[in-house]
Amino acid sequence: MDFSNKQIDIEQLPKTEQISYTQVEEKYKKVLYGKYLLLLGIPTVIATVVSFFAEEDRIVLLAVAFIFFAILCMMLFLTGRIYEFIGYAVRENDICMRSGLFFKNYVVVPFNRIQHITVEQGVLARAFGLASLKVYSAAGNYNDFVLNGITKERADEMKQFILEQIKTDDIH
Repeated sequence: MDFSNKQIDIEQLPKTEQISYTQVEEKYKKVLYGKYLLLLGIPTVIATVVSFFAEEDRIVLLAVAFIFFAILCMMLFLTGRIYEFIGYAVRENDICMRSGLFFKNYVVVPFNRIQHITVEQGVLARAFGLASLKVYSAAGNYNDFVLNGITKERADEMKQFILEQIKTDDIH
């Protein structure tokens, strides 16, 4: 038996950036706005209110409130850009996701490496009829991903499709 291990031309490799990604639902922007308002707006208000009653720590509390407010404004400003880059693609052998704003993240998980899939709805997502598809792979945390901002129906369809692909792979 002859062993061969031919070198591959790096320029010929497929590029994940060239995948045609589907953007998540437009309503997901509202979920992002709500999430940022809750996570950053509440601490801003609390620090501001408490600063009125704590004379000794007023400057520190107002500084904390200002920092939270500045981060909140930045996140609200960037939400559109964050949303625009979130995408997913289902191909015949794998599922792909891209996300990130400053640090672009591309994840490709082959169906034969998927161990578990769940569909979940948080409170904000449920209010807008959205869900999250969580894909857990055999490769661990580095290849796991959560696709937020898709309809519950789409998440269930994708889950079912992936499970069927996994069953088909097991048969062959």
